[in-house]
Amino acid sequence: MPFRRIGAGITLVVMLAACGSAAPAGSTPPGATPAPGASATAPAITTPAAVITPPPATVGPGAGALDTCALITVAEAAAATGVAVARADGSVGACIYYGAGDALVLTLGTEVTPLGLAALNEYIDDPANELVPGIGDKAVIYQAGDVGKGRDIYVRKGTRGFHLTVVDTDIGVAQARTILIQLATMVAGRI
Repeated sequence: MPFRRIGAGITLVVMLAACGSAAPAGSTPPGATPAPGASATAPAITTPAAVITPPPATVGPGAGALDTCALITVAEAAAATGVAVARADGSVGACIYYGAGDALVLTLGTEVTPLGLAALNEYIDDPANELVPGIGDKAVIYQAGDVGKGRDIYVRKGTRGFHLTVVDTDIGVAQARTILIQLATMVAGRI
């Protein structure tokens, strides 16, 4: 089952909707008469304007968004899978590792937003999945369905999470499990 990704656009819309404006406390609305003994002009109360800045695309504890392809290098993916990985393509939040002839080898998706982590937690907290101790705060290998069974790992670490899939079907499920644990342990140490 492919990992559902919730867009950052939803988060931005929710954040902007929460930024309504109201009259400052103690001020008199236009056309109203101030209460007896109150000043017609209350001291101005200013609130800082909401500034929305995209998080830096960096790797490391405390960083915002993650440069996902920097979490597993092409050489590390090749060494773990035993497949000649030719390149990694992606953006903040996702990376795809390709072998010869653009054959898919691995995919890695990261989540740093509350909505994205909530979607990831649906898999992590599913009791049908196999718990893998010692990786992040909680890690599971997907076992809940027929498609992808044993080929995906979901990991939560603090307010971040990631999903790693061994896509290359020439890699057996037992070997995929070993690869998932090795690479997930490495990625968890880098976020």
